[in-house]
Amino acid sequence: VKSNVSMCFSCMNPFDWPFLCLALALKHVAMVFTKYGLIAMTFSGGSFLGTAPKAFKVLKNRLGEAVICDYIGKRIMSWCTYLLALGVAFAAWAWADDVQDLSNLTDAGKVDPALIIIIMILFAWLVSYPLVSLICIVYIEQILGGFNIDWNHDSDIRRIRMTLN
Repeated sequence: VKSNVSMCFSCMNPFDWPFLCLALALKHVAMVFTKYGLIAMTFSGGSFLGTAPKAFKVLKNRLGEAVICDYIGKRIMSWCTYLLALGVAFAAWAWADDVQDLSNLTDAGKVDPALIIIIMILFAWLVSYPLVSLICIVYIEQILGGFNIDWNHDSDIRRIRMTLN
């Protein structure tokens, strides 16, 4: 399987299905071999080439169970991390809402439910792509920082700042 595109085309061609299954199985076995070989190397202190085959011999009878446990463990941890990050994002929104006395979340009856759903989907997307989120935050900060507002110079601006706090 050279790329994702060739894999998609292989999924559409029934003649390629056995080869695709074989290639993916061999890829997964190689990944398991290297993963458990590195774990064995870490615990034994020996070389990778010396300990990886020994670890594979130990896992030979229980390889299926090890692969399934590894896969399920990765999925559960990724979903838990995603839900925790989403919960922290909404908690930060609620905190900022409370500190600034905006009550966007508590007055949800006044806000269109479709808008709240769109915002929730946007939060979920931002949590899914943290690098894009950081780039957006830095870009927005650069735009807002370019206004060069002197908060202590003008009395009107100072009054606005005090209402925001």
